[in-house]
Amino acid sequence: MSNSSSNIVIHWFRQDLRLADNPGLYEANAQGKVLPVYILDDENAGDWKMGAASRVWLHDSLAKLDQSLSGHLKLFVGDALKILPQLVKDIGAEAVHWNRCYEPWRIARDEKIKKSLRDMGIDVQSHNGSLLWEPWTISKKDGTPYKVFTPYFKKGCLGAPEPRAPIARPNRISYAKPGKLNGEVALEAMNLEPEIRWDKSIRDAWRVGEDAASDALETFVQDNLHQYKKGRDFPASGATSRLSPHLHFGEISPQQL
Repeated sequence: MSNSSSNIVIHWFRQDLRLADNPGLYEANAQGKVLPVYILDDENAGDWKMGAASRVWLHDSLAKLDQSLSGHLKLFVGDALKILPQLVKDIGAEAVHWNRCYEPWRIARDEKIKKSLRDMGIDVQSHNGSLLWEPWTISKKDGTPYKVFTPYFKKGCLGAPEPRAPIARPNRISYAKPGKLNGEVALEAMNLEPEIRWDKSIRDAWRVGEDAASDALETFVQDNLHQYKKGRDFPASGATSRLSPHLHFGEISPQQL
């Protein structure tokens, strides 16, 4: 779909806090003026909401992402089932894009959001921005899922079509500029940092964000990969990649590894 100067398209950031290899952002940018959005949805997460350490990481990752987006990231706190449809109405958005998440509570919520938006006549598209293969594309010959890892990987994954190539970081993003939005909050108002400041040790030990993830990958490949086979069972040895939290928050994708 061609980019129109009047179309407003929401990209809903979730566990894809990066610009490079971001299918949802890529498609939104191709479709119109992009409004980048992040919603901290503890209401639907319930018992599965993020812990305190994850919130510290999220705080810093959102700050880095907003810098990459030239300050255009819009932040919200609350029920995404209510926030997204209202936001679409408020700004007259014609489409919403996001990259899929796979926890059961997110799947259930996202299906409801899709239905609500489509009932409003909104173009809603979800994308694979987190996995080499979607879960439903890897199955045994009888169509049932694998239950043991080795045959799943050797017969399922290695026998499946090759994963797509990574998508380049956008050269330019055309942003929607609606001004201050109803319900929009500042990063510090999301209360992601602890009241008792125990978080210094995390920040001393880790660099957060898309650029940090890319640097961590480069360091691992150049300096530590040769040690991995022997050192992988001892994470403190420095032989591992330290990419796990970057992958979790989507600061880097599997396709980029």
